[in-house]
Amino acid sequence: MIISASVNAQQANLEELQKVAVKDNPGIKAAFNQWYSGLEKATTEAALPDPSMAFGYFVSPVETRLGPQEFRAGVSQQIPWFGTLKFRSKAAESEARADYYLIEQKSNKILKQLTVAYYEAYLAAKLKQIHQSQLKWLEAQQEWIETKYKDGSKSMADVVRIKMAIDRQKEQIEKYKDDITKRSVRVNKIANREPYADIHFPDSIDAATIAEFPGMDKVQLDSVNPGLMVLQNKEQASRYAGIASERSNYPALNLGAEYIAIGERTDMEVSGSGKDAAVAKISLNLPVNIRKNKARVAMKEFQAEKYNHLYEEKKNELYAQIFDLSTEYQDAFRKLELAAQQAEDALYVEELLKSDYATGAAGFDEWMEIRRELLEYQKEQIRNLVNALKINAERKMILNQFKIKPAREKKLDKK
Repeated sequence: MIISASVNAQQANLEELQKVAVKDNPGIKAAFNQWYSGLEKATTEAALPDPSMAFGYFVSPVETRLGPQEFRAGVSQQIPWFGTLKFRSKAAESEARADYYLIEQKSNKILKQLTVAYYEAYLAAKLKQIHQSQLKWLEAQQEWIETKYKDGSKSMADVVRIKMAIDRQKEQIEKYKDDITKRSVRVNKIANREPYADIHFPDSIDAATIAEFPGMDKVQLDSVNPGLMVLQNKEQASRYAGIASERSNYPALNLGAEYIAIGERTDMEVSGSGKDAAVAKISLNLPVNIRKNKARVAMKEFQAEKYNHLYEEKKNELYAQIFDLSTEYQDAFRKLELAAQQAEDALYVEELLKSDYATGAAGFDEWMEIRRELLEYQKEQIRNLVNALKINAERKMILNQFKIKPAREKKLDKK
């Protein structure tokens, strides 16, 4: 709560937002409780069934040679076939591990959504800055053109047209202000913060700091992707459960003891009269419905095969997705570099055309057109940078590479 309050009270950067989002997300808290429940189930599955106790009172005492039976009390304990409890516990442990990887999967999904939303808000903020720079430039040119108009070298039409260009820039800036607000609200809601809490955006992001995509031969999804780990453990849990079900086809042993209270005889003297009796008992529970038990085993085997096929399908999809993202990533950087070069060239041409316009060798429209192109190249540059950052967030989700990890809140007894 202290962390959340401090972040809400000041501008939060992306890393701080990620920490709060993972800590306060209700879905992650629910997933943790599911995991805790699975850990407790593993303990219960390893335990023997509760013993049975019985007590019987003879309303009409049964006479024996030593005296009437007054009451009897007994206790019994069922012991399943060897290995049944062990494999039930292993199945529960595998289910609990699957639940834990569901926590990571949920966390990565939220972090990816938050990161994408953050960079979309960052994009809107940078586009607003680009238009503000354009507005500032236009206002400086307006003063210069008005000076030229006063000395008679330029027409009033040029003064009016540059004023119209200034008005268009002001309208664009207002549009991006609304867009920033809308996207910032989305970021804050994903992070479970107040809708209008402040967000800090960096002045610039160096494209060189973004990690490169690994080659396909270096991607080991089996050991890193939480979704695949969930399916692996689901399959293992079904196989363990199938072994435990198979052992239910064998008898279960019942061990017990019984105490019988016997009263003394009053009609004659008998040696050992009134001596209580103790009985040790052993019995078997026989699984007579073999068809039902075989069906239970077959059901677990089919479930295990189902998870195995789902695992292979998911793995193929993820490899294809990684390959597509890698291609899009490289394309974004190519476009970014091209836009940067075009912006540099456009700026150089604009300076030349301004000199030509001053001498009358170029017209106003030709000069303003290259300035509009420069604006578009600058915007295209930031759009491709943000696109690369969003693709990188998708990669981190698949490869489980977000630095922020969910931390459990409850202390567990070595589980």
